[in-house]
This record gives sequence, C-alpha cells and structure tokens, in this order.
Amino acid sequence: MENPTKHYSNQQESIVSEFLGWKRVSASGARPFDKGDIKSDMWLCECKTRTRKNKRYKISHSDWSKIVIEATSCMKRPVMIVDAGVQEVKYEVCIVEKKFCDNIKHVENSADNPFFRVSRTVTTFDASWTRIMLDGEFATEIKIGDTELYVMPLTLFKETVMEC
Repeated sequence: MENPTKHYSNQQESIVSEFLGWKRVSASGARPFDKGDIKSDMWLCECKTRTRKNKRYKISHSDWSKIVIEATSCMKRPVMIVDAGVQEVKYEVCIVEKKFCDNIKHVENSADNPFFRVSRTVTTFDASWTRIMLDGEFATEIKIGDTELYVMPLTLFKETVMEC
C-alpha cells in the first residue's frame, strides 16, 4: 500500500528543516496565524514534493504567489523548495527571488534551455538539469510574471544565499 501524500510532505519538511537548521511550522501552515512549512528568522518556506519519483520538477506559479504573499505579511523572504519525489537533500531545489542572490557567481538563463518548459501556470524542468546545476554549482534564472527568480540546488542556497 502506498503512503499518503502527507507522509512524503513530512519527510521532505524534516529533511530540509534539519539541513538548513530551520523550524517546522505546526500543522504545516494550515493555521491562519502561522503560515509556510518551515521558517527561519529571515525566510518563510513552502515545500513541495511528489509521492513518486518523477523525471521532472514542477514549480506552480500559484504556489509561488501564495508563499510571496505569506512571507511578505510576516516580513520574511519567500523561498520555495521542490523535489521530484526523491526526498534527499542533494535533489532538493530552491526557488528564490533574484534580488536576494547577490553572491551567486554563475547563472544560466532558462529562456533558451531545452530542459525548461514554461506555461502560464507552471514551470517544469528535467531532473537531469538539477544534477548539472549541482555539479556546476550554479543557478538558473526564470521568470514568473514580472518577477525574476533563481532556481538552484538547496546546497547552493545554503552556502551562498541563506545568510545574506
């Protein structure tokens, strides 16, 4: 029998919060006064995972908009962390606003990247691109609406962005 979705979400939130040294939010942000899935003094994070291993990562534009609103309301920076159903730190990917990423040295643009597909509601990219970003220690620039964002491995976020 397969585990319920909550099992995978809890697993991802635990792995990510432990790796970053952040706190998990009670009831995973379901309470009106305590939003997000995990948080630090500076960041509010929404975690998204899948129940099965997948060859593509998915960034929902509405999920991104939601965490931006929630983070802004509590004076924190928004970050979304997604995976493709693996729930391992090295395959977790962060989405964060470009303006918070001054320390990123190498950035690729997704506009002409065959690994990325952008629609009106979702951005997806091939899981193999995550390994390429991880090996090269770089981020990929995307746009959701008018907002410039970087997609990067969680490890790069922790090393170069998190404390800035």
